[in-house]
Amino acid sequence: MNGFTWNINSLVGSSGTETNGVQLLQGSTVTIENGTLTSKTAKLLIQNYCDLTIRNATLSGQDNLTEIIVSNNNGSTVITGNSTVQAAAGGIAFDSDKWGGYQGGNVTLESGQVIGNVNATNGGKISLNGGTVTGDVIASNYTYQGNEKTPANIVIDGATINGNVTAQNISNINIANGTVTGLVSSESTAPVAVTGGVFHTALGENVDTSSAEYVASVESNGQAKTVIGKANFDAAVQALKSGETINIQVAPENSTLTVPEGVTVTNTTNNNIVVNGNTVNSGENITIQPEQPTPTPNPEQPTPTPNPEPTPTPETDNSMTETNNGQNGSFTSPQTGNDSSSILYISIAFASAALLTLVSFTIRKMSKSK
Repeated sequence: MNGFTWNINSLVGSSGTETNGVQLLQGSTVTIENGTLTSKTAKLLIQNYCDLTIRNATLSGQDNLTEIIVSNNNGSTVITGNSTVQAAAGGIAFDSDKWGGYQGGNVTLESGQVIGNVNATNGGKISLNGGTVTGDVIASNYTYQGNEKTPANIVIDGATINGNVTAQNISNINIANGTVTGLVSSESTAPVAVTGGVFHTALGENVDTSSAEYVASVESNGQAKTVIGKANFDAAVQALKSGETINIQVAPENSTLTVPEGVTVTNTTNNNIVVNGNTVNSGENITIQPEQPTPTPNPEQPTPTPNPEPTPTPETDNSMTETNNGQNGSFTSPQTGNDSSSILYISIAFASAALLTLVSFTIRKMSKSK
Protein backbone atom coordinates (compact mmCIF):
# COMPACT_ATOMS: atom_id res chain seq x y z
CA MET A 1 0.00 0.00 0.00
CA ASN A 2 3.10 2.19 0.06
CA GLY A 3 1.99 4.16 3.09
CA PHE A 4 -1.47 5.09 1.73
CA THR A 5 -4.83 4.84 3.54
CA TRP A 6 -7.71 3.12 1.79
CA ASN A 7 -11.06 4.23 3.23
CA ILE A 8 -13.64 1.81 1.81
CA ASN A 9 -17.11 3.12 1.05
CA SER A 10 -18.40 0.68 -1.62
CA LEU A 11 -19.19 -2.76 -0.20
CA VAL A 12 -18.96 -6.23 -1.76
CA GLY A 13 -20.30 -9.71 -1.05
CA SER A 14 -22.92 -12.16 -2.20
CA SER A 15 -25.83 -10.66 -4.02
CA GLY A 16 -28.15 -8.99 -1.56
CA THR A 17 -25.65 -9.30 1.31
CA GLU A 18 -22.99 -6.81 0.33
CA THR A 19 -21.54 -6.18 3.79
CA ASN A 20 -17.80 -6.70 3.17
CA GLY A 21 -15.23 -3.99 2.64
CA VAL A 22 -12.89 -6.48 0.94
CA GLN A 23 -13.57 -10.10 -0.02
CA LEU A 24 -10.53 -12.28 -0.71
CA LEU A 25 -11.42 -15.46 -2.61
CA GLN A 26 -10.25 -19.03 -2.13
CA GLY A 27 -7.08 -19.97 -4.00
CA SER A 28 -5.57 -16.48 -3.86
CA THR A 29 -2.46 -15.29 -2.03
CA VAL A 30 -2.64 -11.73 -0.75
CA THR A 31 -0.34 -9.48 1.29
CA ILE A 32 -1.56 -6.25 2.88
CA GLU A 33 1.53 -4.27 3.79
CA ASN A 34 2.71 -0.80 4.79
CA GLY A 35 -0.55 1.10 4.84
CA THR A 36 -3.98 1.56 6.43
CA LEU A 37 -7.28 -0.07 5.52
CA THR A 38 -10.46 1.25 7.12
CA SER A 39 -14.18 1.75 6.58
CA LYS A 40 -17.15 3.56 8.07
CA THR A 41 -19.75 1.35 6.37
CA ALA A 42 -18.52 -2.28 6.25
CA LYS A 43 -19.80 -4.82 8.76
CA LEU A 44 -16.83 -7.06 7.93
CA LEU A 45 -13.79 -5.07 6.87
CA ILE A 46 -12.12 -8.14 5.31
CA GLN A 47 -13.87 -11.43 4.51
CA ASN A 48 -11.04 -13.86 3.86
CA TYR A 49 -11.04 -17.22 2.10
CA CYS A 50 -7.41 -17.15 0.88
CA ASP A 51 -3.84 -17.25 2.19
CA LEU A 52 -3.40 -13.78 3.66
CA THR A 53 -0.42 -11.98 5.20
CA ILE A 54 -0.87 -8.72 7.13
CA ARG A 55 2.51 -7.05 7.63
CA ASN A 56 3.20 -3.59 9.05
CA ALA A 57 -0.37 -2.57 8.25
CA THR A 58 -3.23 -0.99 10.22
CA LEU A 59 -6.74 -2.39 9.84
CA SER A 60 -9.56 -0.68 11.71
CA GLY A 61 -13.27 -0.06 11.90
CA GLN A 62 -14.19 3.53 12.65
CA ASP A 63 -17.46 2.94 14.54
CA ASN A 64 -19.59 0.19 16.05
CA LEU A 65 -21.01 -0.71 12.64
CA THR A 66 -17.91 -2.77 11.80
CA GLU A 67 -18.46 -5.98 13.77
CA ILE A 68 -15.38 -7.91 12.62
CA ILE A 69 -12.15 -6.53 11.17
CA VAL A 70 -10.81 -9.78 9.63
CA SER A 71 -13.10 -12.81 9.39
CA ASN A 72 -11.30 -15.98 8.27
CA ASN A 73 -13.23 -18.95 6.87
CA ASN A 74 -10.55 -20.65 4.82
CA GLY A 75 -6.84 -20.65 4.09
CA SER A 76 -4.10 -19.33 6.37
CA THR A 77 -3.78 -15.84 7.82
CA VAL A 78 -0.58 -14.49 9.38
CA ILE A 79 -0.42 -11.17 11.26
CA THR A 80 3.15 -10.05 11.68
CA GLY A 81 5.53 -7.09 11.87
CA ASN A 82 4.35 -3.85 13.42
CA SER A 83 0.72 -4.43 12.51
CA THR A 84 -2.41 -3.17 14.28
CA VAL A 85 -5.84 -4.77 13.99
CA GLN A 86 -8.34 -2.58 15.85
CA ALA A 87 -12.04 -3.25 16.29
CA ALA A 88 -14.67 -0.84 17.53
CA ALA A 89 -15.52 -1.07 21.23
CA GLY A 90 -16.82 -4.56 22.00
CA GLY A 91 -16.13 -5.76 18.46
CA ILE A 92 -14.10 -8.68 17.13
CA ALA A 93 -10.60 -7.94 15.83
CA PHE A 94 -10.39 -11.28 14.02
CA ASP A 95 -11.95 -14.71 14.08
CA SER A 96 -11.53 -18.17 12.60
CA ASP A 97 -14.66 -20.08 11.67
CA LYS A 98 -15.55 -23.16 9.65
CA TRP A 99 -18.47 -21.93 7.62
CA GLY A 100 -20.37 -23.43 4.68
CA GLY A 101 -18.23 -25.76 2.63
CA TYR A 102 -14.97 -24.12 3.66
CA GLN A 103 -12.37 -25.73 5.89
CA GLY A 104 -12.10 -22.89 8.41
CA GLY A 105 -9.37 -20.33 8.70
CA ASN A 106 -6.05 -21.03 10.34
CA VAL A 107 -4.89 -17.72 11.89
CA THR A 108 -1.47 -17.04 13.46
CA LEU A 109 -0.55 -13.89 15.39
CA GLU A 110 3.24 -13.58 15.30
CA SER A 111 3.61 -9.97 16.43
CA GLY A 112 1.82 -6.66 16.45
CA GLN A 113 -1.11 -5.24 18.37
CA VAL A 114 -4.66 -6.52 18.39
CA ILE A 115 -7.37 -4.36 19.98
CA GLY A 116 -10.65 -6.21 20.26
CA ASN A 117 -11.83 -9.74 20.93
CA VAL A 118 -10.42 -12.85 19.27
CA ASN A 119 -12.86 -15.70 18.52
CA ALA A 120 -12.48 -19.25 17.22
CA THR A 121 -15.73 -21.05 16.47
CA ASN A 122 -16.93 -24.32 14.93
CA GLY A 123 -13.60 -25.85 13.98
CA GLY A 124 -11.69 -22.58 13.62
CA LYS A 125 -8.00 -22.59 14.56
CA ILE A 126 -6.00 -19.71 16.11
CA SER A 127 -2.39 -19.60 17.32
CA LEU A 128 -1.32 -16.61 19.43
CA ASN A 129 2.47 -16.91 19.34
CA GLY A 130 3.41 -13.27 19.97
CA GLY A 131 2.15 -9.73 20.05
CA THR A 132 -0.49 -8.28 22.36
CA VAL A 133 -4.24 -8.81 22.43
CA THR A 134 -6.24 -6.22 24.34
CA GLY A 135 -9.56 -8.00 24.58
CA ASP A 136 -11.03 -11.40 25.38
CA VAL A 137 -9.99 -14.66 23.74
CA ILE A 138 -12.89 -17.10 23.30
CA ALA A 139 -13.25 -20.56 21.77
CA SER A 140 -16.86 -21.63 21.29
CA ASN A 141 -19.47 -23.32 19.10
CA TYR A 142 -22.78 -22.23 17.66
CA THR A 143 -25.41 -24.19 15.82
CA TYR A 144 -24.89 -24.05 12.07
CA GLN A 145 -25.04 -26.85 9.46
CA GLY A 146 -23.65 -29.41 11.89
CA ASN A 147 -20.38 -27.49 12.35
CA GLU A 148 -21.23 -27.00 16.01
CA LYS A 149 -20.00 -30.58 16.46
CA THR A 150 -16.45 -29.63 15.47
CA PRO A 151 -14.37 -28.21 18.34
CA ALA A 152 -12.67 -24.85 17.88
CA ASN A 153 -9.01 -24.73 18.92
CA ILE A 154 -6.88 -21.89 20.32
CA VAL A 155 -3.21 -22.19 21.29
CA ILE A 156 -1.51 -19.41 23.25
CA ASP A 157 2.28 -19.70 23.10
CA GLY A 158 3.97 -16.36 23.73
CA ALA A 159 1.32 -13.65 23.31
CA THR A 160 0.22 -11.21 26.01
CA ILE A 161 -3.54 -11.27 26.59
CA ASN A 162 -4.97 -8.25 28.40
CA GLY A 163 -8.35 -9.84 28.93
CA ASN A 164 -10.08 -13.11 29.79
CA VAL A 165 -9.45 -16.49 28.15
CA THR A 166 -12.53 -18.74 28.01
CA ALA A 167 -13.36 -22.11 26.47
CA GLN A 168 -17.04 -22.84 25.85
CA ASN A 169 -19.19 -25.71 24.56
CA ILE A 170 -16.84 -28.41 23.19
CA SER A 171 -13.90 -26.12 22.34
CA ASN A 172 -10.25 -26.50 23.32
CA ILE A 173 -7.72 -23.96 24.61
CA ASN A 174 -4.08 -24.82 25.33
CA ILE A 175 -1.69 -22.35 26.95
CA ALA A 176 2.00 -23.22 26.57
CA ASN A 177 3.47 -19.78 27.35
CA GLY A 178 2.65 -16.10 27.42
CA THR A 179 0.99 -13.67 29.83
CA VAL A 180 -2.70 -13.38 30.73
CA THR A 181 -3.96 -10.55 32.92
CA GLY A 182 -7.60 -11.68 33.05
CA LEU A 183 -9.37 -14.84 34.15
CA VAL A 184 -8.60 -18.17 32.54
CA SER A 185 -11.51 -20.61 32.76
CA SER A 186 -13.42 -23.29 30.92
CA GLU A 187 -17.15 -23.77 30.46
CA SER A 188 -16.35 -26.43 27.89
CA THR A 189 -16.47 -30.18 28.14
CA ALA A 190 -12.66 -29.99 28.10
CA PRO A 191 -10.54 -28.02 30.59
CA VAL A 192 -8.12 -25.30 29.58
CA ALA A 193 -4.76 -27.08 29.56
CA VAL A 194 -1.89 -24.96 30.89
CA THR A 195 1.77 -26.02 30.79
CA GLY A 196 3.38 -22.56 30.89
CA GLY A 197 2.70 -18.86 31.27
CA VAL A 198 2.35 -15.98 33.71
CA PHE A 199 -1.14 -15.29 35.07
CA HIS A 200 -2.02 -12.12 36.97
CA THR A 201 -5.45 -13.40 38.04
CA ALA A 202 -5.98 -16.64 39.95
CA LEU A 203 -6.78 -19.48 37.58
CA GLY A 204 -10.49 -20.14 37.30
CA GLU A 205 -12.58 -23.28 37.15
CA ASN A 206 -11.76 -26.28 35.01
CA VAL A 207 -8.10 -25.38 34.39
CA ASP A 208 -5.66 -28.30 34.19
CA THR A 209 -2.02 -27.72 35.20
CA SER A 210 -1.21 -31.38 35.87
CA SER A 211 1.26 -31.58 32.97
CA ALA A 212 3.26 -28.56 34.15
CA GLU A 213 6.70 -29.21 35.62
CA TYR A 214 6.67 -26.06 37.80
CA VAL A 215 3.76 -24.11 39.31
CA ALA A 216 4.18 -21.31 41.86
CA SER A 217 2.39 -18.20 43.07
CA VAL A 218 4.31 -15.03 43.90
CA GLU A 219 2.93 -12.26 46.12
CA SER A 220 4.40 -8.76 46.19
CA ASN A 221 2.83 -5.60 47.67
CA GLY A 222 -0.54 -7.31 47.90
CA GLN A 223 -0.53 -8.39 44.25
CA ALA A 224 -0.27 -12.02 43.25
CA LYS A 225 0.60 -13.86 40.06
CA THR A 226 0.91 -17.50 39.10
CA VAL A 227 3.93 -18.69 37.13
CA ILE A 228 3.87 -21.99 35.27
CA GLY A 229 6.73 -23.71 33.44
CA LYS A 230 10.42 -23.81 34.26
CA ALA A 231 11.48 -20.70 32.33
CA ASN A 232 8.78 -18.58 33.96
CA PHE A 233 9.51 -20.11 37.38
CA ASP A 234 13.24 -19.36 37.09
CA ALA A 235 12.55 -15.78 35.96
CA ALA A 236 10.17 -15.23 38.90
CA VAL A 237 12.73 -16.57 41.41
CA GLN A 238 15.46 -14.33 40.01
CA ALA A 239 13.16 -11.29 40.30
CA LEU A 240 12.22 -11.89 43.97
CA LYS A 241 12.92 -9.07 46.44
CA SER A 242 13.00 -8.84 50.22
CA GLY A 243 9.51 -8.97 51.72
CA GLU A 244 8.01 -11.02 48.88
CA THR A 245 6.68 -14.57 49.18
CA ILE A 246 6.62 -17.51 46.80
CA ASN A 247 4.40 -20.55 47.24
CA ILE A 248 5.76 -23.46 45.24
CA GLN A 249 2.92 -25.81 44.34
CA VAL A 250 4.55 -28.10 41.78
CA ALA A 251 8.28 -28.79 41.43
CA PRO A 252 10.49 -31.86 40.98
CA GLU A 253 12.06 -33.58 44.00
CA ASN A 254 15.08 -31.68 45.44
CA SER A 255 14.63 -28.69 43.15
CA THR A 256 17.24 -26.11 44.12
CA LEU A 257 16.74 -22.37 44.21
CA THR A 258 18.56 -19.35 45.61
CA VAL A 259 16.53 -16.38 46.83
CA PRO A 260 17.50 -13.04 48.42
CA GLU A 261 17.32 -12.45 52.16
CA GLY A 262 13.90 -11.48 53.48
CA VAL A 263 12.05 -13.74 51.02
CA THR A 264 9.64 -16.36 52.37
CA VAL A 265 9.40 -19.67 50.51
CA THR A 266 6.49 -22.06 51.17
CA ASN A 267 6.61 -25.63 49.91
CA THR A 268 3.13 -27.04 49.13
CA THR A 269 4.44 -29.60 46.66
CA ASN A 270 4.59 -33.30 47.44
CA ASN A 271 8.38 -33.16 47.21
CA ASN A 272 11.28 -31.69 49.16
CA ILE A 273 13.03 -28.62 47.79
CA VAL A 274 16.34 -26.95 48.62
CA VAL A 275 16.39 -23.20 49.31
CA ASN A 276 19.76 -21.48 49.78
CA GLY A 277 21.25 -24.80 50.85
CA ASN A 278 18.42 -25.58 53.32
CA THR A 279 16.10 -28.54 52.76
CA VAL A 280 12.45 -27.45 52.99
CA ASN A 281 10.16 -30.42 53.39
CA SER A 282 6.66 -30.62 51.95
CA GLY A 283 4.32 -28.44 54.01
CA GLU A 284 7.12 -26.30 55.48
CA ASN A 285 8.30 -22.76 54.80
CA ILE A 286 11.46 -20.76 55.31
CA THR A 287 12.29 -17.05 55.50
CA ILE A 288 15.84 -16.27 54.48
CA GLN A 289 17.63 -14.34 57.23
CA PRO A 290 20.51 -11.92 56.58
CA GLU A 291 23.98 -13.32 57.12
CA GLN A 292 25.83 -12.10 60.22
CA PRO A 293 28.91 -10.09 59.19
CA THR A 294 32.34 -11.23 60.35
CA PRO A 295 33.97 -8.59 62.63
CA THR A 296 37.00 -6.92 61.07
CA PRO A 297 39.79 -5.24 63.08
CA ASN A 298 39.79 -1.44 63.28
CA PRO A 299 42.97 -0.24 61.57
CA GLU A 300 42.95 2.94 63.68
CA GLN A 301 42.99 1.01 66.96
CA PRO A 302 46.56 -0.13 67.89
CA THR A 303 47.14 -3.74 68.72
CA PRO A 304 48.03 -4.08 72.43
CA THR A 305 51.69 -5.03 73.07
CA PRO A 306 52.21 -7.78 75.66
CA ASN A 307 54.27 -6.87 78.76
CA PRO A 308 57.75 -8.48 78.65
CA GLU A 309 58.73 -10.92 81.37
CA PRO A 310 61.11 -9.29 83.92
CA THR A 311 64.76 -10.27 83.49
CA PRO A 312 66.11 -11.98 86.66
CA THR A 313 68.72 -9.82 88.53
CA PRO A 314 71.88 -11.76 89.59
CA GLU A 315 72.62 -11.82 93.30
CA THR A 316 75.18 -9.26 94.40
CA ASP A 317 78.50 -10.61 95.70
CA ASN A 318 78.96 -8.83 99.05
CA SER A 319 82.42 -10.26 99.73
CA MET A 320 85.08 -7.68 100.47
CA THR A 321 87.72 -6.90 97.96
CA GLU A 322 91.20 -6.08 99.27
CA THR A 323 92.91 -3.18 97.62
CA ASN A 324 96.29 -1.71 98.55
CA ASN A 325 96.54 1.98 97.97
CA GLY A 326 100.03 2.29 99.44
CA GLN A 327 98.68 2.65 102.95
CA ASN A 328 99.69 -0.22 105.26
CA GLY A 329 96.77 -2.03 106.86
CA SER A 330 94.29 -0.01 104.76
CA PHE A 331 91.32 -1.96 103.37
CA THR A 332 88.53 -0.52 101.30
CA SER A 333 85.19 -2.27 101.02
CA PRO A 334 83.43 -2.00 97.67
CA GLN A 335 80.32 0.22 97.49
CA THR A 336 77.33 -2.09 97.23
CA GLY A 337 74.62 0.23 98.44
CA ASN A 338 74.09 -2.05 101.52
CA ASP A 339 75.65 -0.88 104.90
CA SER A 340 74.62 -3.93 106.89
CA SER A 341 77.91 -5.76 106.08
CA SER A 342 80.03 -2.86 107.39
CA ILE A 343 78.09 -2.73 110.66
CA LEU A 344 78.56 -6.48 111.06
CA TYR A 345 82.33 -6.25 110.63
CA ILE A 346 82.61 -3.38 113.11
CA SER A 347 80.55 -5.30 115.68
CA ILE A 348 82.79 -8.34 115.30
CA ALA A 349 85.89 -6.18 115.72
CA PHE A 350 84.59 -4.63 118.96
CA ALA A 351 83.59 -8.02 120.28
CA SER A 352 87.03 -9.43 119.48
CA ALA A 353 88.75 -6.55 121.21
CA ALA A 354 86.57 -6.96 124.30
CA LEU A 355 87.31 -10.66 124.38
CA LEU A 356 91.06 -10.11 124.16
CA THR A 357 90.92 -7.55 126.98
CA LEU A 358 88.97 -9.96 129.15
CA VAL A 359 91.40 -12.80 128.49
CA SER A 360 94.40 -10.59 129.20
CA PHE A 361 92.88 -9.36 132.47
CA THR A 362 92.11 -12.88 133.56
CA ILE A 363 95.66 -14.06 132.91
CA ARG A 364 97.20 -11.23 134.94
CA LYS A 365 94.89 -11.87 137.84
CA MET A 366 95.80 -15.52 137.91
CA SER A 367 99.50 -14.67 137.87
CA LYS A 368 99.11 -12.43 140.95
CA SER A 369 97.24 -15.10 142.79
CA LYS A 370 100.24 -17.37 142.64
